[in-house]
Amino acid sequence: MIGSEMKMKGLIVAALVLASSSVFAAQNLPAASTPAVEHYTYSDHLDIKRVIDSPDITSFCGIRPVRMTYEDHQNQIHVMEYDVSGSGCDDN
Repeated sequence: MIGSEMKMKGLIVAALVLASSSVFAAQNLPAASTPAVEHYTYSDHLDIKRVIDSPDITSFCGIRPVRMTYEDHQNQIHVMEYDVSGSGCDDN
């Protein structure tokens, strides 16, 4: 019993060290590798080759800004912010 508790504590410590080193590494990325947030307007022509991350609009109700990350045909990463109406409203 004591051996399994020690093993579990070791795994937890290892996970915490790994998680904190990942956060530290992400905070030290050069500013150029983090794309600036672009604000979408209806007149924008979007060049989307691949969507990397998109919002879950079922998790909220009402209109609010969300962000989508995508790659264009020149392999550049973009983060676009736009307003969307969430579909997570109760019909009651």
